[in-house]
Amino acid sequence: EYFERAGELILPFVANRPLALLRAPQGVGGQLFFQKSFDKGQPPNVHSKVLLDGTETIFVKDVKGLVSLAQFGVLELHPWGATYPEADKPDFLIWDLDPDSSVE
Repeated sequence: EYFERAGELILPFVANRPLALLRAPQGVGGQLFFQKSFDKGQPPNVHSKVLLDGTETIFVKDVKGLVSLAQFGVLELHPWGATYPEADKPDFLIWDLDPDSSVE
């Protein structure tokens, strides 16, 4: 429901950008892992693209794609600072300030 309501506000920052995902398919108490591509079982409305260097990436175009990611247990979206077709030419910078778990 969150992505259905806030999706249009989120899209300018994630649409048509390669994404790294933090997933928790069994819920927040289960195993967490990062994912950058789907070998199989790609969610509906989630797209893939292979870059010139062979890197396989995933991206969304619309709110339906965001909702599909949520239904696959995605907790966090980590967009690249560039959009397709020029994924090697950033147009913004993201500072991700996650302290190490040993920091009080």
